Amino acid sequence: MTAGNQVRGPYAKTAGRVEHILDATAELFAASGYRAATMKDIAQRAGRMGSRRDRHVLP
Repeated sequence: MTAGNQVRGPYAKTAGRVEHILDATAELFAASGYRAATMKDIAQRAGRMGSRRDRHVLP
C-alpha cells in the first residue's frame, strides 16, 4: 500500500472539538435564537477556527 492509499483515522481531539462547537452552538441558540445565529457567531463563541469551520461538524 502506498502512502496515498492510506485511510487516516480521526484526530484525537476531534470528538472534544465537536462537543465544544455543539456546546457553543446551543448557548448561542439559547441566547439569540436559531434564526439569528450565524456560522461566524458560532465560530467566535467556540473560539478561533480556520476558514473550513464546517469540516468539524458536517460529514
